[in-house]
Amino acid sequence: MEYAGRMAASLPYVLITVGFYLHYHHLNKPYETFLNLSVGVFSIIIAWFLGKQFDKARYLLKVLAYNNTILLENECQLLQQQEQLELVIDNVNASIWHLDLSTNRVIVSKGTECLYGYSKKEFKQEPMLWKKVVHPDDKTIIESSEKELFEGNITSREYRIIQKDGETKWVRGIIKPLVDSSGEITNLIGMTIDINDQKITGESIKYLAYYDQLTDLPNRNYLFTCFCEKLEECKQQNLQLAILFMDLDSFKMVNDTMGYLAGDHFLQEVAKRLKSCVGEQDLLARLGGDEFIVLMNAADREQVELAVQRIQDVISSFILLKKEKIYSSISIGISLFPNDGEDIQQLLRKADQAMYSAKKQGKNNFQFYTTALDAVHQRKMDLEMGLRTAIEKNELFLQYQPQVELETGEIKGAEALLRWHHPKFGNVSPVEFISIAEESGVILHVGKWVLQTACKQIKRWQERGIFIKVSVNVSPLQFKDKQFVEILKQTLLENQLSPEFLAIEITESVMQNVKESSIILNELKKLGIKIAMDDFGTGYSSLSVLSRLPIDYVKIDRSFVKDVITNTTVATLVRTIINMGNNLNFQLIAEGIETKEQAAFIFKNGCRFGQGYYYSRPIPAEDLEALFHKQDPTIRII
Repeated sequence: MEYAGRMAASLPYVLITVGFYLHYHHLNKPYETFLNLSVGVFSIIIAWFLGKQFDKARYLLKVLAYNNTILLENECQLLQQQEQLELVIDNVNASIWHLDLSTNRVIVSKGTECLYGYSKKEFKQEPMLWKKVVHPDDKTIIESSEKELFEGNITSREYRIIQKDGETKWVRGIIKPLVDSSGEITNLIGMTIDINDQKITGESIKYLAYYDQLTDLPNRNYLFTCFCEKLEECKQQNLQLAILFMDLDSFKMVNDTMGYLAGDHFLQEVAKRLKSCVGEQDLLARLGGDEFIVLMNAADREQVELAVQRIQDVISSFILLKKEKIYSSISIGISLFPNDGEDIQQLLRKADQAMYSAKKQGKNNFQFYTTALDAVHQRKMDLEMGLRTAIEKNELFLQYQPQVELETGEIKGAEALLRWHHPKFGNVSPVEFISIAEESGVILHVGKWVLQTACKQIKRWQERGIFIKVSVNVSPLQFKDKQFVEILKQTLLENQLSPEFLAIEITESVMQNVKESSIILNELKKLGIKIAMDDFGTGYSSLSVLSRLPIDYVKIDRSFVKDVITNTTVATLVRTIINMGNNLNFQLIAEGIETKEQAAFIFKNGCRFGQGYYYSRPIPAEDLEALFHKQDPTIRII
């Protein structure tokens, strides 16, 4: 109660005053009554005033007690929050710290011990310890950070630290300066975060994006990025830049005959050798497959030629794979900035053109880009585009070269040969356009057309009483096509043709993967199709390898036949091939017979069949039909 003190103090005086008043009034003593009443009232007033002061004091004590209770509660909450904050800070995977610049007193969180490997005590004993553990190569990063700090800026830096156990770790340090009322920096607070995993992951991603995993060389992405920088540098400093476009000449043979793992080792060794030939300011990159690029800074023509010679010398030395000495060579095309172009696409394209020109000149060669190569490149592009529509425009046609029995001169078969009459370039050599068709993939479309056209012609001849076997050349790319066997089945079915009258000619390059090829060949044999190995002796296979495969005919390459009369070594080699072929029960066909003497040699040494200009050039189907009906006995051997 608010008036409890006042009432308690004045109530006794009121009662006493009233008592005395009634007593003297009863005795009829007016003076005493008045005096008693006056003293009583005065006493009551004094008691009321004293009670009021008591009430005030009691109220103040009550307020003070309440405030003390609130303060105690707030203090408890504050202590609890501080404990929770310290608990959170200590469990954060980071180092949180506070540095008093006036006293060099440092306070660090428990996370500091985990991050740095040093205890809180060690940091308190040596406040500048956090600077001493910075990696020596990153000291400048910290120095630049301090400069910004003392200009009043918050800083954030990535750098490395060396932990107590000697391990290096990437961290990010964020520091904020604290200023007093006068604007002077008095304290620093900061947080250091462990970013080692993210940094390693980031570096790994960067490595995958910009480096070739097999050779550890920069890849295409890095090349293009660096290329642009180097071009700008050369433009500003008026320097020349050389681009070397390099392609190994025999990598496919290594890959196919020895396996992909051996091929990978081969490329790794080539990369090491190329590195030894490249200057510190130059860039070596792997473009893909067996293609490499070198960017040579400030290189003139003479310097480029010296570098090319070094490269060809180191590549020509044998490489040991599976205890075998493998020899290789490299073809190099060169373009120069700014003479040959001013952007990356132009320079790479022209270096690529020069490289293909070097290959055509016999491989293990180098070629500088010249404007004449533009015409060659343009012709190649025109031919590639033309091939895509050549079938629809009826520009492709087949000719047939007779295959005769050497003893009788009788036509026993024919080889279907693809020809192309281009509307702009006229008759284009198969040597030129077949390679373009294979590079572009058009060969699959063209090869299907050849099979269909040849089978139709075989059927047409049969309807006219001519029953001969016709062989069709199949590209390695076509042979490996998953639809190849099915396409053959469908073609035979559509033309109602017996498979014994169709032969498929494959080259030795198909034999580079014997296991894969044997599966396809056995499927063809089940269909009843004859199989001939074309151009034998120029590739990688041997008769002993062929003996394990379902081969019917082996064709001796024309390069051997043309020298059998004039070169005793070649003659001996041909005799050996014929003897081994007969022993392995192959039917042998000699290609490129141009003289009676060549035909006689081939026949006398045991080869039964042949073809060549001595008998007939490739001719249209109707001409072969006429030739079949009037076969000339004068071309017989005996």
